[in-house]
Amino acid sequence: MHQFKTEMKHAYSKLNTWIISIIAAILLGWLLFAFTDHEHIAGNIGRAYATTNFIVQVLLAVMFGIVAGLIWHKHTKMNVAKEGGFAAVGGVLGALVGGCPACGITLAGVLGIGSIFTALPFFGLELKVLGVVLLLYSMYSLTRQSCKLKPSKT
Repeated sequence: MHQFKTEMKHAYSKLNTWIISIIAAILLGWLLFAFTDHEHIAGNIGRAYATTNFIVQVLLAVMFGIVAGLIWHKHTKMNVAKEGGFAAVGGVLGALVGGCPACGITLAGVLGIGSIFTALPFFGLELKVLGVVLLLYSMYSLTRQSCKLKPSKT
């Protein structure tokens, strides 16, 4: 845990990391919330589901921004393809099912694969939670490997 805090402080001591994180979080947040009508969800599925959906979408956007900043920070130091892949999968899962499951207006619906998620018991919320877990793992992996880094010669 100490290494996680230390690496986060080091990464976010640079302005570029903050800028990348904020831009990534805003873009994913915009994508998630552009397709979401929380009042419609609350009316059709329930207030508890709508609140949980809102919280998970905010977590996805913020965590995706943090991971994007960490990847940017690590980019010049080492190959982060594996952890970057987990972040990409987590962000795509969240964005794909992000939206309004009550009315079927999701990014998946726009792409023509929305009916797959309606068969799930929580209308894709379980995939958003999986996205959060993948982003958590990605954050852990990116901060855990800091002791093995060798500075680049740039």
